Amino acid sequence: MTEEDNIIEKDEINETLLPEDAAGSFVVIIPAYNPGEVMIEFITKLFCAGFKNIVIIDDGSKEESRGVISDAESFGCRVVRHAVNLGKGRSLKDALNYIALYMSECKYGMVLDCEGRQNIKSINELANALIENPDSLVLACRNYRSKTVKFKNVITNFFTRLAMILFCGISVYDTKTTFRAFSIETAMKFINTAGERYDYEVNVILESKAKEVKIKEIKVDDSNFENKKSHYNPLRDSFNLYKIFLRYVLVALITYGVDLGLFRLLMEYLKIISPIYYTVIDTVIARVVSSFVGFLIKRNKVFKTKEHTAATTAKYYIVTFGQMLVSAISVWLIQRIWHVDVVVIKMIVDFILFIIGFVLQREWVFKTYGKKTKK
Repeated sequence: MTEEDNIIEKDEINETLLPEDAAGSFVVIIPAYNPGEVMIEFITKLFCAGFKNIVIIDDGSKEESRGVISDAESFGCRVVRHAVNLGKGRSLKDALNYIALYMSECKYGMVLDCEGRQNIKSINELANALIENPDSLVLACRNYRSKTVKFKNVITNFFTRLAMILFCGISVYDTKTTFRAFSIETAMKFINTAGERYDYEVNVILESKAKEVKIKEIKVDDSNFENKKSHYNPLRDSFNLYKIFLRYVLVALITYGVDLGLFRLLMEYLKIISPIYYTVIDTVIARVVSSFVGFLIKRNKVFKTKEHTAATTAKYYIVTFGQMLVSAISVWLIQRIWHVDVVVIKMIVDFILFIIGFVLQREWVFKTYGKKTKK
């Protein structure tokens, strides 16, 4: 897939080196679980580059790593301690809470790792990109065409990216990156975002659209990204990508059940009232009721919008009945042209329209971002 417009090319960033004293406005967040001596070497480089505001979250490290944490503290790093391992998501939230309480002079934040995989040049490039895009979440992305990137990571990133575009309407080139920068004001919008472990970082990206936070990406030197074992699990930590679509499928099944059940329930009664047209009347009543049930569940549980306007309802029924009309016409036309089994045609057409309907409902019918809240 081609790179998206939100990727900032390196030549768009003014300078690799930060402006004078700019590093002092940054706070570096380093989640640490059983760090080694390499973290001290990394911290030394950060201090030399001017990044003197460093918050380390000791996420329940074992006894043998406590000395490294203490050395970092003696260097001047702030340390937030967890008695037990609570996960990276919880570590980032606690760091943000600490910064808001005790480091209000810092305007910007950056998440690095305790293994020192990022080099100072890339860190400066990311910092510069944030300074030029202060209202954005800036992600450092690797080049997935590089020989240093493992093939399995190329594949998982491809499918995760595809799912993110299809199910969430968000395009991010590197879905797995944890190397990111943000203003503290922006970061505080995500302090209550769900996720206690690696899933938190994915959830922040997923919520960016609803919170009206733009995402920018820059290409950085990725030569060290693949050298360490990652605890990231693409299925477990990206599950929220698929939850909204799975809910959508479940609602479709519920709606179908209501439609069929109501049709069966009213059949005998309507036979008496209208022996000739009872099937038509029954079908219309069942479809209207079941579609409204589907509307309520999608509004409250799938897309979770609180808006209940006549316009939203009208748009929902435009999509619903539009799908029915397009399905009927398409099946009729295709069957006349190719003379294929009509059931097979209908299954294919309805599946395609099901996906299109999901996108239309997410992006148009139940769209919540971009709307100003009334005070």
